[in-house]
Amino acid sequence: MGKIRQKVNLFDFHTIRWRITLVILVVIIFHIATILWITRQVHINATQAALEKVKGDLQMGEALLDAHYPGDWMLENGKLCKGNVCMNNNNLIVDKIGRMTGNTCTVFQGDVRIATNIMRDGSRAIGTKVSKEVAQVVLGEGREYWGEAEVVGIKYQTAYKPIKDSAGKNIGIFYMGANKQYVDSLFRNCLWNVGATFYLNLLMIVSVVWVLTKSLVRPVRELVHSANRLARGDLDTKIVVKAQDEIGYIAKAIERMRKERKRSEEKLRSAHQQLLNIIEFLPDATFVIDQDRRVIAWNRAVEEMSGVGKEEIIGKGDYAYAKAFYNEARPILIDLFFFDYPEIRGKYNYIKNKEKTLFAEIFFPERGDEEGTYWWATASPLFNDEGKLVGAIESIRDITEQKVNEKRLEYLATHDSLTSIPNRFFLEETLKRAVARAKRGRKSALLLIDLDNFKMVNDTLGHDAGDRLLLSLTGILRNNLREEDFLARLGGDEFAVLLEGAAAEEAMVVAEKLRRVIDESELCLVMYRSCFNVSLSIGITLVEGDMPPSRILALADTALYKAKEGGRNRIAFLRNGEDETSHFSETNQMVTLIKGALKENRFVLYFQPVVSIEGGHIIHYEVLVRMKDTEGELIFPNRFIPVAERFGLMPQIDRWVVESSLKVLARSPDKKLFINLSGVSLGDEDLLQFIKQAVGENNIDPSRIGFEITETAAVKDLSRAENWISELRKIGCRFSLDDFGIGFSSFYYLKILPVDYIKIDGSFIRNVHQENTHSALVQAINTVAQTLSKKTVAEFVENEEDLKKLQELKVDYAQGYYLGRPEPEECGDAPGSKKPLKDH
Repeated sequence: MGKIRQKVNLFDFHTIRWRITLVILVVIIFHIATILWITRQVHINATQAALEKVKGDLQMGEALLDAHYPGDWMLENGKLCKGNVCMNNNNLIVDKIGRMTGNTCTVFQGDVRIATNIMRDGSRAIGTKVSKEVAQVVLGEGREYWGEAEVVGIKYQTAYKPIKDSAGKNIGIFYMGANKQYVDSLFRNCLWNVGATFYLNLLMIVSVVWVLTKSLVRPVRELVHSANRLARGDLDTKIVVKAQDEIGYIAKAIERMRKERKRSEEKLRSAHQQLLNIIEFLPDATFVIDQDRRVIAWNRAVEEMSGVGKEEIIGKGDYAYAKAFYNEARPILIDLFFFDYPEIRGKYNYIKNKEKTLFAEIFFPERGDEEGTYWWATASPLFNDEGKLVGAIESIRDITEQKVNEKRLEYLATHDSLTSIPNRFFLEETLKRAVARAKRGRKSALLLIDLDNFKMVNDTLGHDAGDRLLLSLTGILRNNLREEDFLARLGGDEFAVLLEGAAAEEAMVVAEKLRRVIDESELCLVMYRSCFNVSLSIGITLVEGDMPPSRILALADTALYKAKEGGRNRIAFLRNGEDETSHFSETNQMVTLIKGALKENRFVLYFQPVVSIEGGHIIHYEVLVRMKDTEGELIFPNRFIPVAERFGLMPQIDRWVVESSLKVLARSPDKKLFINLSGVSLGDEDLLQFIKQAVGENNIDPSRIGFEITETAAVKDLSRAENWISELRKIGCRFSLDDFGIGFSSFYYLKILPVDYIKIDGSFIRNVHQENTHSALVQAINTVAQTLSKKTVAEFVENEEDLKKLQELKVDYAQGYYLGRPEPEECGDAPGSKKPLKDH
């Protein structure tokens, strides 16, 4: 190719010419600054020298004065004298000092010149004054003054010294001054000499610049132009620079680089084509971008996955590759090689960086079937021979089927195949996390649950029936637990419940709820036309931070064993470190106490009033029972009644309560009592006959006697309970259905059971004025009861707000601590006495 002439731009400030010129300008500026500084220093030094001379001349003048006129300075007859000589208009001495020093000399009386060699307008400046500033320093403060000062309109380098009399009083001033014009003249002469020197130096510098520009800049410019052609990709034009110096050596090196680069470019194009051929047939969806993040490769697999063809995307940037997958322009995994995008990491389930390669998993809920689509992405950077990032490659694989299989295997490994709830392995892993949380102060409780007599179902109806029974039981347990509670099947008929954040008392409440629900219900298998009255035995322990899961399970298992050994259908609680035999001894002690109380008449009746909400008067009392131990301390029903029920002692206690209540009625003809009957006594024919006989023998009006039975106990054997209740209602006794609304309650039974009152369970009454759900349930129960001509009683009324809310809901009666606490018969003037509410 022919030689191309390059146009020279004189105002291209990036050229070497201008760089050299800039350096020269800096040198010139520095040179000028140096000259100015030297000149200034000369001026300062000349001024200082003049000042020093004036100081010395002042001392010499004082010596001449003392030599010519010995004696002290004094004021005599209003004139200034030196010894015996009057100094006023004595100009001989100041003229003499002036001739010897070449300076001006003046004697002041006070601040007025009385002798001076300073001439102004052809006469001496006698009678003029020193400046106020100088007078203040010299006369006022008694100090010497020297420096530049204006004397009769002309600037001098001056020295002033106070004249003192023999008493030390400042009476005048002795002055010596050098004319500043002399100093300025010296300075101007010096400045002309420096200027001439600067001019010669500048001429020499300009000559050097011209020579350097001529011999250096032109070949450099030619070299730059050749390098620019090479940079633009012109690998065919030969680089020629005629210079034989270092610039020529550089030109030859660049020419060799051009030849080497041309060969490399040819190899790179060949390798690039091979890479594109390999990428095209990769099984994974793969694409490549360059350093500007434009797509340069897009294989067949990625076309199929994204639905975007090569012709639509090759050469495009602005996150075109992201739009193909996400329908929006945004950074994705491959972009992390170019910038750190924090928002990218939130888009992926998993990102790992290994040896500069990124691995990531991403889930698309909007793609594929209902379970979504999982992708596994791999991205790697691309570098050139110099290690510069020139692009990146990303491959994507659909791993949805793999993830689904993994989840299925994980589910099978952690869940029971029959009930689909977690299994023992899942429980143990969950216990480990619960132990870790317990170390941080959040305790939990573990319940082990066993279905009593489950073997009988398997033996009589077969294992298929047993499986259906377990499925029904699982559903019941789930419905009576919170969403956050963990339910697992350990095998056979054994289940576990982990109560997160629960203390011992809460765990006991939940366990008792589960036991009661199963105990008071029937599990029916329709296809086998059978219903079973089954029960649960439950063992409880607490999860603590210093206990391994195996120890927690062992403790709960021991507690379960104790529950079953204690008679089944019961709950046992065991703490870590607690004597494992203590629960058996406690139960045996309670059985002994109950039997002793029956023999020794150590049961006590308590009475709690039931009040009309509208009228505020007491309609009857509920009879409650307490037991005294051998020391006379009261034991409440929640401790001895569960033991009495499990060991068959409850019918005897019920008989004692009925008999004692009838005696109270005989003593108090104005009282009406409702007696609680346990589930095991309801339907007892012997007890039925005993009640009929005792009422007749004591001549008691049967309408004064009522019985409270629980809803679940009545439903357990509905036909028998119905007959039993009907027999007593025939003689005039009344009945109340207690705890209505819990367990397996149904409004259907209200049409069958011949009861007079419905006692709404207290769990719906507490804070009914705040809980809208409870209010709605209470209103529904009350409406149904009124439709069936039955009265309603609200339990656990503990504040005025709840009572007012019940009045709004038109509930008939109320009972609770706000209206009257349970009291024995001997307290006050009547059992459970409390002043009736007259304002409600």
